[in-house]
Amino acid sequence: MDRFTTAVVVIGTIGILAISAYAEESRVQRHELSAVFTGEVLGAGQIPVKDATVHLVPVDAIDMTPITASDVWREPYIAQAYDEPLEDAIRASGDKFPSGKSGMEGRFAISDIPDGKYYIHVTPAPGDVTHLPGGDKSRESYDAEELRNGMMKIAISSRPSAEAHYVGSTACLECHD
Repeated sequence: MDRFTTAVVVIGTIGILAISAYAEESRVQRHELSAVFTGEVLGAGQIPVKDATVHLVPVDAIDMTPITASDVWREPYIAQAYDEPLEDAIRASGDKFPSGKSGMEGRFAISDIPDGKYYIHVTPAPGDVTHLPGGDKSRESYDAEELRNGMMKIAISSRPSAEAHYVGSTACLECHD
């Protein structure tokens, strides 16, 4: 092989390696860009909720100690420590959980979701007196793989009006006079 042919082979090989490396990097970037959990936070009437924070609360951040009915009614009232487990976990460590904030159209995106299982919890914006925390997706856990590249609509409930009044009996009608 003469020098010219050798140079062409070397340059061609380098070019093929560079193109392969670029293609692999591009494939990884596309995967990373697409590995995002997206969705919408919606209130009553499918109205978008802006500035709400969607937290992915790791299942292992929740204390799953069983409690009994007695724990609710008898001192030392152990059940109070488990009253709002998702909100308590967010208060304690929420800055470490994957999260995203909803925009004007109620849309959010969360990337970089570590492996594991998560509860999805929506916290309305500070000062939002219209919506309650939680959401219709907060009662079951979801695997990270299920969330990555997924899209979900999350409905949150409205707060009762300040003018709302309780209507109903103050005692069980079957057991009491």
